[in-house]
Amino acid sequence: MSLVTKPHLRAGVAQRLHALGWNAGESGRFGAYTAIDSGSALAPILRNGQIDIDRMRELIAETDRSRTNGSRGVDSILTFVGDVSTHLLDVDPQLTVELEQAWNEITRSLRFLTVCCYPTPRFDGADAQLFPPLCAEHLAVTHLSEGGTRSLMY
Repeated sequence: MSLVTKPHLRAGVAQRLHALGWNAGESGRFGAYTAIDSGSALAPILRNGQIDIDRMRELIAETDRSRTNGSRGVDSILTFVGDVSTHLLDVDPQLTVELEQAWNEITRSLRFLTVCCYPTPRFDGADAQLFPPLCAEHLAVTHLSEGGTRSLMY
């Protein structure tokens, strides 16, 4: 599982995992679990205010190689839980949708499950029309308050 989100959500998940006996920090690895900052994950795929599809494909291919080389091998499924695209909402809302569509296109044939975490208060105003198309881009979406009061684990 890869958790790609903001620090306060990673910290909350790390606390929950610790309570279950996992020694996973908010940024780090524990077995097949990886937690990274969503803003940092976005930076390498943006070039001049646009999505660098080739770089995105390279990073996804690297991730898929790691998945298949892992202890569970080629039959494993990698679950991504994250909020990477929400960083683009203030910059370019349409780019947010384009990022989600690119992710889906590139990962369609891979054994990836994507769960997006959109902060629901963010869509109460002018961006309300973006919520349905963003949610439609993935098989699973969890709706969280900005404070992350609902758990990603249960």
